[in-house]
Amino acid sequence: MEDETPWQAPIDICTLVLIIAAGFELGLQGVFGIDSIKWLFGSWQTGVYDLIGFAAVWQLWRQRIFH
Repeated sequence: MEDETPWQAPIDICTLVLIIAAGFELGLQGVFGIDSIKWLFGSWQTGVYDLIGFAAVWQLWRQRIFH
C-alpha cells in the first residue's frame, strides 16, 4: 500500500495470523467441540479473544472498510 509506514507491515502480518488461528479455532469448536484456546491458554483465554477481536478490527480498518 502506498501510504504504508514501516511499523504497519509487522502488525498486519501478526493480525492476519491471529485471524487465521481464530478461524481454525471456530472450525475445531464447530466440528469436534474442542475449545483449543481454553486448552492452550487457560485463564488467559479472555485476553486471547480480546487480541483476536483487535486483530479483526485492525484488518477491517486496513482493508479500508471503515474509511
